[in-house]
Amino acid sequence: MRLRIRLWQDWAILAASLWLYASPFVFGKASLAYPSTMLAWGCAVVLMVSASEALVVPDPLEEWVDVAAAAALMAGPWVFGYSNQPGPAINSFVVGLAVLGLAISALIRDRNAAAAERAQV
Repeated sequence: MRLRIRLWQDWAILAASLWLYASPFVFGKASLAYPSTMLAWGCAVVLMVSASEALVVPDPLEEWVDVAAAAALMAGPWVFGYSNQPGPAINSFVVGLAVLGLAISALIRDRNAAAAERAQV
């Protein structure tokens, strides 16, 4: 299947979501009392589901879900008030930035694949 060659971004987003889920344990904030943990775990689940579905049935919708989750992660430290906690704040922003880059890359990849397919017809 021609779409299989483009799945590396989805695997990378899945890996980022696994790190995002584990990161509150690393930073000693593994309690729902911390807004950073609630955001990390919520976005991790959304990204896991989205990336897993993208691996099975590729669709641009999953990439837009990833963009939304990335935006939430990047804005989270200021919106939820944990910007004064360097570990969780930097982690949230950097993972969000990485996911945003991967999702945009996947959207461009999808657009180019669709254009190439139309050119062949």
